[in-house]
Amino acid sequence: MSRGKVLFLVLLLLFLVVVLRWAEKPRKDFQERLSLLSFDPGEITSLELSLPDGTLLKLQRRGAEWFIGGNLKADRRRVEVLLSLFSTLEAERTVDSAPSSWACYGLNSPRRLHLRRGKVSLPTVFLGDKAPAGESVYLRVEGRPELFLVSSEKRSALGLSLWDWRDKRIVPFRTERAESLAWGQGGSAHGGELRRGKDGLWWLFLPAPFPAGESGVESFLSALSTLEALSEVEAASSQRIMKGAKAEGSGWVRVSLEGEELPLEVKLFKRGGESWAYSPRSGLFGKIDPARWEELVPSPDSLRELRPFLFDLSRIGRIDYGEGGRTIRIEREGDGQWKTTSRDSAHSGASVSEARVSALLDSLSTMRARAGRSEGEKRGSVPLEPLGNLNLSERETGLVRRYQILRLSREGVVVKDLSRSLFFLLDPREGRTLEGESLFGLVEGETRSGGGG
Repeated sequence: MSRGKVLFLVLLLLFLVVVLRWAEKPRKDFQERLSLLSFDPGEITSLELSLPDGTLLKLQRRGAEWFIGGNLKADRRRVEVLLSLFSTLEAERTVDSAPSSWACYGLNSPRRLHLRRGKVSLPTVFLGDKAPAGESVYLRVEGRPELFLVSSEKRSALGLSLWDWRDKRIVPFRTERAESLAWGQGGSAHGGELRRGKDGLWWLFLPAPFPAGESGVESFLSALSTLEALSEVEAASSQRIMKGAKAEGSGWVRVSLEGEELPLEVKLFKRGGESWAYSPRSGLFGKIDPARWEELVPSPDSLRELRPFLFDLSRIGRIDYGEGGRTIRIEREGDGQWKTTSRDSAHSGASVSEARVSALLDSLSTMRARAGRSEGEKRGSVPLEPLGNLNLSERETGLVRRYQILRLSREGVVVKDLSRSLFFLLDPREGRTLEGESLFGLVEGETRSGGGG
């Protein structure tokens, strides 16, 4: 290669380096100019936005919730999405540094968003028409002369109706605040009632108390707190619905919350395969998914806790069982081994199969009755044949849980919780676990004909 060509290439390379360095500073300035708005969404206390019909909607934050106007709850999730979308507002490019008119860009009657951070107002953002090419829309910012292009999702977020911004939950509340629930169908004054005890456990009143299943209560509360209206019903239509529902079906639910005097109430209506819900407190009357009806007015029996042995069975340190003069006591010693310690047992001190005791406790922990009732529920006279008594003692606290095992003719085995006066009817297969021959068989070497004292 000639010396002249080499010199030319060197000069060309130097020229390109100078051009790139010269362009670097303007590009940085341009990037800084594209950042139009930046804020922490958690610091915004109020906002004002335009609806498609041109009216302005004002929202205020109170704690973790957002409200429209006075006490009308807003959809918190939708507000949070909006704030996140605009928290780092950047323009794709500048269309005009100082346009002579905003009208041709749709900015004479734009969609707008104004945010406040306490007493400090952020610049209002105005969004206009969609640009002819691409997926961008025109935008201007209060106090700036330029016309920018931003992504069209910004404009879509401000194109929602008042209904879109409303919290469509009929009775929004935090389920952990619930203290009691009452519900019924038709004109009944009382269908079922749940109350939470001081220990946090729920009880079903029919009217006699019976323990409620935790999962069933949680499902009930979740169904109520998340119930959403699919659409709002106008006042004139709501009157017709309420009158027509009297012939086909109606219901009600009331939930009392911690720290509030008056309960939240939901009135339910169904007619012709459709369902509606009304909240007197919020005034929202909306159409709901018909499939939610059964979740909101459940059968009280479906909420019963049907596990007879509802406690941590791993804490059991002693098992006592007596039947027809025969008794057995099995106790866990300090080394963790199970042994018989009863004086009445012919095998006092004999080792016990760890696997059999573990299997028994596992069986009790998963045992589920076919039916349950309290002693206060009147079900007529039912002949029960006593089989034996089972006591389960906790190792650390010494608490003794006492049960009576009975037989209900050919129906199966009944477990009576003596401390709570509750009856549980077991399937015959599960009932055999609590019969004497199975329990006495825990002792190694114990035979069906053998026995104690």
